[in-house]
Amino acid sequence: MTADEWSMIITKIAPLNAEPLDDILEVFDIRYSSNGNCILPDNGWHSSQKAFQNSSTVCIGVRVDGDNIDRTDLSMKLASMALEKEIMPIIFSRGDYSGMEKFGFRVEKVSGKTEAQRLECEEQLKRFWNISVVI
Repeated sequence: MTADEWSMIITKIAPLNAEPLDDILEVFDIRYSSNGNCILPDNGWHSSQKAFQNSSTVCIGVRVDGDNIDRTDLSMKLASMALEKEIMPIIFSRGDYSGMEKFGFRVEKVSGKTEAQRLECEEQLKRFWNISVVI
């Protein structure tokens, strides 16, 4: 993303919560009708799509789990870092929602029934995005 796009994200980060629409929208959200366990397929999981290969973009993975993190503060820090260091943070979330989507971050769901499956899913995402560092 460009400096202008990150600047736009920074201006939209606020500690306010949006009006909850879950009750209205849940009938359209597959996560409410499934168990939320989706796994990336083995061998050729990306079909004919190539992995993210923009060599001018450095991507880092950021694990966001649990409720002990202030999403607003983290969003501001990541957006500022992305703007300053010209990197693309990719959020790895093990839940259905990370809380970072609303700020404009790319969020990848790390899923699986076992820890081994979740680690394999994360490894596939790291290969796709060419991520060497996950914090």
